[in-house]
Amino acid sequence: MSVVKFVTALVAVLATGGCAMSATTSAGSCALPRPVLSAQHASPGQKLTVSIDFSLTCQDTNHAEAAITQTWKSVRIRLVEGNTDMVLATLDTDRAGHLSTQVTIPVKASAGLALIRIDYADDVPLTIN
Repeated sequence: MSVVKFVTALVAVLATGGCAMSATTSAGSCALPRPVLSAQHASPGQKLTVSIDFSLTCQDTNHAEAAITQTWKSVRIRLVEGNTDMVLATLDTDRAGHLSTQVTIPVKASAGLALIRIDYADDVPLTIN
């Protein structure tokens, strides 16, 4: 099953299963998976480990959904600084939906606040030294 078809099916299941976005708030009941970084600060040229677990449908505490185990293909990890979006890696998850890899902060990265953005996940702040 392609990632697009899977995400479409997952959205349909979540919308009918109580994990849909609320019409009265801007926050959804079902949170996106949150990546974990080996550090919150990094310098240009430095390596950083990025890990994420896509295996859970709902990662909120008020849902007991079953895990979805599948490989996600061509997941992009990017560094976002203002309007600049740099792809750091593109890779597949393992069969259980886990991904962990080392990326290198580009030498041309500017000092200040940036985001690590992973397809189908929450952004994570990163301070570039």
